Amino acid sequence: MVTDTFVQSVKVVTGRGSLQRIGELLEKAGYQKAFLVFDEFMKQSGVIEKITQKLQEHKIAFVEYGEVLPDPPSEIIDKGAFLCKESGCDCVVAIGGGSSIDTGKGINVLRFNEGQILDYAAKNMKPCAGLIVVPTTAGTGSELSNGAIITDSKNNVKAPILCFNNMPEYALLDPELTVGMPYQLTLMTGLDAFSHAVESYTSKNANPMTDFICEKAMQTVIENLPIVLVQPQNLAAREKMQCAASIGGWMLYSASAHIGHSMAHVLGAQFHLVHGAACAYVLPTLLSKLATVSTEKIKYVGQLLGVIYSGNETTAEIGHRVSNAFQQYVQQLGLPPMPSYEISQAELTLLTQKIVQEPLAIFSPFPLEENEVQALLAEILQ
Repeated sequence: MVTDTFVQSVKVVTGRGSLQRIGELLEKAGYQKAFLVFDEFMKQSGVIEKITQKLQEHKIAFVEYGEVLPDPPSEIIDKGAFLCKESGCDCVVAIGGGSSIDTGKGINVLRFNEGQILDYAAKNMKPCAGLIVVPTTAGTGSELSNGAIITDSKNNVKAPILCFNNMPEYALLDPELTVGMPYQLTLMTGLDAFSHAVESYTSKNANPMTDFICEKAMQTVIENLPIVLVQPQNLAAREKMQCAASIGGWMLYSASAHIGHSMAHVLGAQFHLVHGAACAYVLPTLLSKLATVSTEKIKYVGQLLGVIYSGNETTAEIGHRVSNAFQQYVQQLGLPPMPSYEISQAELTLLTQKIVQEPLAIFSPFPLEENEVQALLAEILQ
């Protein structure tokens, strides 16, 4: 049986000022009433007003749903889906960062599938059309990825929902929308994009096509993230970061993240860490471990980070040097140190079990023995 290993089905509209085309885009696609999904900041920033103006110019009706929250809770999605169906909307337009896009994805799933969104963490969904996404950050890549991360508030876990049947129809990438991101949000989302590329590069589902693209994505983030942090109005660098973030999401679809994201999801839910920060806190330990199974790839990551090799380094030395180089990179960018947590052995064991059972963990390039994962986790939390 032939299995596709390199697919990208989303129609992407790029370029500075491309937000102005949103009305034209929906009209051309044949939609008549849009369900707009966003958070309070998007409303206050004036972006939603710009969108609704363009929709009105093209005689497209709309309903606003501005209740998105960080780490989107399932109940916000279930409520939004009820309102969307009740109001007779024929498409969902998600505007904002990863939380807004994942909320929009969840709402769109429930337009075509019965039940609640968390049901689809464990079962397949029918095909879903009519999702348009407008990212305003450069990190999650949710606009081109095949997943949505939904928070199960009752059980304090982040539930990945596979969305192969719910991919966006269009992604509109306007770098001007990312200019207003605060320093820390720019940093955290940028580090998330980098972690996507690193993990997809080393996933056991990686292939020569994804490797080629992941290498460029990693290089782009390393070079441009420092620029946008100190020059937030630099649209050329913002555009490159936005491309790298979207490509990172595409690589999640094509090769997948793995144990690093499993750790970040579990630690993020347990300690309420910002996702990009959780990924960055996990990466130094993960890079050292990955060097034992993907030596040449981790060596290349080190070269991107400025590591110079003599050629006589052991695998352990390569892992150590790359880990240190990444730590120095994020420290120079202003990532705060990971908070210190006092946890018992029983808690450490429970966290380890959650990580091993997390859906993305199966793509780890090294075997997931619980004692070994626990040792990695203990090193991260020390």
